[in-house]
Amino acid sequence: MPVPISYVEMMFNSWEIVGQFMYLREAYQRLLDLIRSGQLDMKKIRPLVYPLARLREAMETAAKSGNFECVVIQHRE
Repeated sequence: MPVPISYVEMMFNSWEIVGQFMYLREAYQRLLDLIRSGQLDMKKIRPLVYPLARLREAMETAAKSGNFECVVIQHRE
């Protein structure tokens, strides 16, 4: 169902739209439980943090990143 909301309004209010279509609503909780219990080792995931000023470089990196890399844009100091 379409949601009639302005992108600008979302941006200025720091809103985000979060949804899912592949997993059950409670799947994230199960994933967090695995992490908390130590059954899922998050040390394998390598965050690649870029400041907002290097957005273009971050996007290029994200396009080439592997399964265990997570590109993050840091928009505040």
